[in-house]
Amino acid sequence: MTGDTGKVRRYFGGALLAGGVLIAGLCGLCTLVFMGGALFGGETHPFTPTDMVIMASIIGGVPTVVGVLLALWGRALLRRQGD
Repeated sequence: MTGDTGKVRRYFGGALLAGGVLIAGLCGLCTLVFMGGALFGGETHPFTPTDMVIMASIIGGVPTVVGVLLALWGRALLRRQGD
């Protein structure tokens, strides 16, 4: 039974790591694009660049942090092979 637990932990850790990296990477890049567009773009919209950066940080920052936490949790599960 101990071998089965290690396989499940390795599979679950790998899935968490892959999902977390994808979530953090995609949300982080999207947040950077919106922040860059707000700061350096020439478009006119009803919000100031500061408002856009704050909105992008809140809306895109939360999923990015969740993705990083999932990736760290998966990495910790993969590294804990001795149990």
